[in-house]
Amino acid sequence: MLKLSRYQLLVHISSLISLFLFILFAYLFPAYFAFSGNVEVFITMMMWLFSFHLVCYVLEVHTRYKIFFTISRYGWLIFFCSVVYISGGLDSPVLLFLIFPLLVSTVDLNVRDTAYVGIITSTFLLCLLWRTSLSPAELGIHTISAFLYTLIAYYVMQAD
Repeated sequence: MLKLSRYQLLVHISSLISLFLFILFAYLFPAYFAFSGNVEVFITMMMWLFSFHLVCYVLEVHTRYKIFFTISRYGWLIFFCSVVYISGGLDSPVLLFLIFPLLVSTVDLNVRDTAYVGIITSTFLLCLLWRTSLSPAELGIHTISAFLYTLIAYYVMQAD
């Protein structure tokens, strides 16, 4: 149990430090964050995630419930989906980043929550179809990529 607590502490602290650095760099060098579509919105989203992550960490330390660690992982998923949405949806240069919450959840979360992350990610990808008009070929490629996210979640769930 002590090893898991230290691991969770390391994840929380490194996440907070990396978020702080990203906020600082986005504020000081906004040209490097042009992919986000709107740098001010991107900074605001990162500040929200930093605050949310900090609150989850404090609640976890004081209550000693692991549920706050799990909730903070879902906060990251909401953040990545939001970044993809504001940076162009299906045309976003960071669309591939949606694989990170799924991969991280295989290490951090239990099997059920990993499956939920895969289902949420796949559903988000399918919902992006309503926002844009695609040719039949693009629609096929997008549907296959959404299916692959679901398949990854399924096989990760089967691994345990």
